Amino acid sequence: MKKSCTLTCFLIILQLIAKSQSCLPAMTEFSNQASIDSFQVTYPECTQIEGDVIIYGDEISNLEGFNVLTSIWGNVYIWESKLTSLDGLNYLTSIGGDFEIWHNNSLTSLDGLNGLTSIGGDFKIWYNNSLPSLIGLESLTTITGNVDIGSYGTYGEMGNTSLINLSGLNNVSSIGGDLKIRYNASLNNLSGCDGLFNIVGDLLIDDNPMLESLLGLGNIASIGGELSIFGNLALDSVPNLLGLTYIGSGLRIGGNSDLSNIFGFYNLHSIGGGSLIIEDNDMLESLYGLDNIESVSIDNVRIVDNYLLSDCDVKSICEYLVLTNNGTTIYNNTSGCDSQQEVKDECGLGINNKVKKRIFSIYPNPANEIVNIEIEGAILSCYIVNELGQIVSTSRSKRINTSKLTPGLYMLFVKTTNSLSVRKLLIQ
Repeated sequence: MKKSCTLTCFLIILQLIAKSQSCLPAMTEFSNQASIDSFQVTYPECTQIEGDVIIYGDEISNLEGFNVLTSIWGNVYIWESKLTSLDGLNYLTSIGGDFEIWHNNSLTSLDGLNGLTSIGGDFKIWYNNSLPSLIGLESLTTITGNVDIGSYGTYGEMGNTSLINLSGLNNVSSIGGDLKIRYNASLNNLSGCDGLFNIVGDLLIDDNPMLESLLGLGNIASIGGELSIFGNLALDSVPNLLGLTYIGSGLRIGGNSDLSNIFGFYNLHSIGGGSLIIEDNDMLESLYGLDNIESVSIDNVRIVDNYLLSDCDVKSICEYLVLTNNGTTIYNNTSGCDSQQEVKDECGLGINNKVKKRIFSIYPNPANEIVNIEIEGAILSCYIVNELGQIVSTSRSKRINTSKLTPGLYMLFVKTTNSLSVRKLLIQ
């Protein structure tokens, strides 16, 4: 009986091996439709390609000939085709190397990648100008390398001109390298990144002219490299970053002409010994929001060309100026923040080297229908922000109606003539 079972099991294993054979150990180029259509005849029983795959050329309109593939061990490049979707790759679960989807201007959907769970290298989506979202990638959980969405960085040359959001990346919790979101002409928000918790490398959100919100980044807690938010002309605030506590290599906020406040950085505690750069933000009036960055984590400060910026005397900057006079550049802002000496004076450092304290309280908390605010000075604006970083209520009153808010935890931001203060608010 044992011999019979052993023989049966052995035959089953042989059948499985026969049905899951590898092929093509070297780079293979598929440059016409006929080579794809005949794949299963040319390479019978091949379900795993060992080498790199290049799918290239305007003769290619579908990938149905690949509908037996389960994995590709090397790199995959899909360039300059006439594909409208990636149907035909439906059984593909893993790519061992880089995956590049580049200059496919007929591509309107990533359908066909619904089974893909892992990418072992970089993932690049460049210049696919009919692609509205990344829907089709919902099974993707692991990206070991960099993610680059947009273009390769030539200023003024836009990539993925129809991309509105990043829906489809919802189940990716960590990126093993950089996340670069650059030069996307129509990108409005970053929804689709809601599951993202950690980025090992840099996060660069640069030169997306229609980006109004960082919605989708509310769960990011740490960025191992630099955070750059630069040249996003429609971005007016960053409340969606309230989950962020750590940046490993500096913070750069610049060239965002509509950016009026940065209070979404309120929970940020460290920038990892990197630079703090705030430059060329035309509408920014205050640095309130950077209060809790540990001054010892700042290597140098550059605050320039923010023409409405007058309030720079936040705790982190004031304490930094106590510790060092080196590596500080402050000019071309407005009165109160137009030089290093002005900021020192606003901090009160010329008298006793103590940072100004601000009194702020709210009650009741937990609340049900009404929240009262006690704070010095008139309130210019008040925001209630939910756990996703979305602004759910605005007011200028010291008495706020909260009866329409769903029970849960919120952050209450209050800006006065001389402060920005924040408290956690629990709604029952």
